[in-house]
Amino acid sequence: ELIEGAVSDLLADTKRRMRGARTHRDRLQRFVHAFVVFNLAEKHRLLLVTREFVNLTDEQQQEINQLKSSYAALLKAIISAECGETGCISDRTGLITEAVIGMLYGQSLWQSIEVPEQKLTDALTHFVLGIITCGKDSALKA
Repeated sequence: ELIEGAVSDLLADTKRRMRGARTHRDRLQRFVHAFVVFNLAEKHRLLLVTREFVNLTDEQQQEINQLKSSYAALLKAIISAECGETGCISDRTGLITEAVIGMLYGQSLWQSIEVPEQKLTDALTHFVLGIITCGKDSALKA
């Protein structure tokens, strides 16, 4: 229930913060910002999600994975739109989405880096754009 609540809250907060975004980049920045805000306020809950998921039953993991899939779908739509502008191959969006989510959840494990909320959001958004660009470039070379 604690893990389900954390993922549900992250998903709901992300959807709320993305409302009103006018461009793909604005949606991406709002998505990342929602994660940063949630992580700063609820770090212990994200740690629970990342560390204890493996201890759930198969049925519980399936329920959480449905929520995670809904969260990933938000990001995948942003990445697909961004890739449409930059020429990314569409079959790469799933890989790019997983890489970005892995990076964001990995950031929740940082222990010794103190960065103000806006600077962290800006840096992570820049990193995400780099991942998208690398995904596009590797797709073009393949």
